[in-house]
Amino acid sequence: MKRFFIGFLSSIGAIVVIIAISVIILVLQRQRAEVPESTVLLLNFSNELAENQESEGLSAIVGDGKNSLKQIVDAIDTASHDDRVIGIVARLDHASMGMAQAQEIRDAVARFRAANQDKGKFTIAHADTFGELGPGTLQYYLATSFAEIWMQPFGTLGLTGILIEVPFAREALDKLELKPRIDNRKEFKSYSEMFMKKDFTPANKEAVDGIITSLIGQIIKGISVSRELPEVEIKDIIDQAPLLGKEGHQQGLIDRIAYFDEIKNFIEEKIEGETHTFMSPSKYLKLNPKKSPRLGESKIAIIYGVGEIYRDTNDVRPNPFNVGEMGGNQVAHAFQLAIDDPDVKAIVFRINSPGGSPVASETIWRATMRAKEAGKPVIVSMSDTAGSGGYWIATHATKIVAHPATITGSIGVLGGKIVTQGLWEKLGVHWGGRHSGANSTMWSSTQDYTPQEWQRLQVWLDEVYDTFIQKVAEGRKLSLAHVEQIAKGRIWTGEDALKFGLVDKLGDLNTAIELAKNEINLQGNIVPVEVFPAPESLTDKVLRLILGEEDETGTNGNVSLLGWVPGLKSVLSFLKTLERMMQSPQHVVGMPLYEVKG
Repeated sequence: MKRFFIGFLSSIGAIVVIIAISVIILVLQRQRAEVPESTVLLLNFSNELAENQESEGLSAIVGDGKNSLKQIVDAIDTASHDDRVIGIVARLDHASMGMAQAQEIRDAVARFRAANQDKGKFTIAHADTFGELGPGTLQYYLATSFAEIWMQPFGTLGLTGILIEVPFAREALDKLELKPRIDNRKEFKSYSEMFMKKDFTPANKEAVDGIITSLIGQIIKGISVSRELPEVEIKDIIDQAPLLGKEGHQQGLIDRIAYFDEIKNFIEEKIEGETHTFMSPSKYLKLNPKKSPRLGESKIAIIYGVGEIYRDTNDVRPNPFNVGEMGGNQVAHAFQLAIDDPDVKAIVFRINSPGGSPVASETIWRATMRAKEAGKPVIVSMSDTAGSGGYWIATHATKIVAHPATITGSIGVLGGKIVTQGLWEKLGVHWGGRHSGANSTMWSSTQDYTPQEWQRLQVWLDEVYDTFIQKVAEGRKLSLAHVEQIAKGRIWTGEDALKFGLVDKLGDLNTAIELAKNEINLQGNIVPVEVFPAPESLTDKVLRLILGEEDETGTNGNVSLLGWVPGLKSVLSFLKTLERMMQSPQHVVGMPLYEVKG
């Protein structure tokens, strides 16, 4: 009993200390400093990039959270018109992001350079190496948006192109006597092939080759324009890579071979010895807070839909290796808040999702419809991925914006389960069971489907697929025949999706915001943009961490702790999917498990 009271009092003491520290930080945050003259915005890409993630864990308390994509872009755009900011330096040593996210940052850097052509502001991208015994194509592609590219001596230019890898585990499942019983609509819906096949099917190969062709074409064109080199020369360089640093310098791909600390000398020479300050995007934005909209002032709401789609994020077990979950109920709640706010005149829905539950997707779809019925246009902005369920929830948006590299489409569905009976028998475990109802074993992973149960699964798959293509046809104002041709579970890049009418325009989040302003006749005006629901305050975070409560929205993605390990994300995602399908049948409008490496 004595130990119990000591432990209890110690816990109370720890909570008091945490709250005291939080209060001190809150007080200090209110005593805002000013942005110094000769500030250099430092973009440090050292972690996988979240869309709009708030800090988690201890970092939420001490204020040392990672920069999100939105923070970086907002900081660049704010600095574009801030004379105190003399330039931008990006560290790309461990950059990890999707190609569409890289395009978002490229667009922001382009706006910065265009706004400061005659002001002498510099933009420098530095890397110790663009890939060390690994690819560096996407790193370098991002770097080419900056006026100068520096690389450390002995670095490598791994401009080796694009690789898409998919795990095919049928042989492993056979050895474990796990029997995949999955069906799909239609031939391009290749998500189940990692369980069912040992290699690419012709349809899957055709879709993947189409993605690679589009992505590498965008990369070659982007590098060619930025470095003022012919596209044919870039193609030849890719086939020769990886290049030594001096080779990259000789061919005009690297401007300077230098260590990162030498940038400081470069800046001092440029500003003639004056003091300069490096500042992170998060700190810079804290010192440049956007004005809160006044009551009665028109504003645009941004709602984030990030991660695999579930009916409710509370149904998902915590997993430190996941890439985030999107709860249908949580996103619908965010839409309701925006609908109920009379000052919100339009909604921008930012999607980065490979799909998931069709029921949850329908819940979110309904929320977008209710917003439109309330007279609030919904503009979708697609990030790296908005496929399958991620496209379902976008079908009836007022307008859809995608990056050229966004992976979208995959209009299809699959359903089934992994039958575990053989594995259990191999382990000497025999499941007994009694049941009533002809189809009561349909949801059991220890028994195969009966012919009647399999027939019911087919009816369900047909219903979901037919509903999906009907939604696309109605929402996008396309003929059913045309939708059927571009559907069949096939994925497309945003560049191709635009040709088929699946999206309205290519661009970034800024493009979507401008379209929203046009829809409410406020083009050319400064319209406040507000994230819904509002981000948690520091106090709320502390209390949530102490009480172990989940955040209300469920829309923010989690950063994978081991995402930098080559191939690990694919393996973890595969194992996560396998675990779910062994527990119970899965019906998903999900995309195939592709890992793009470049």
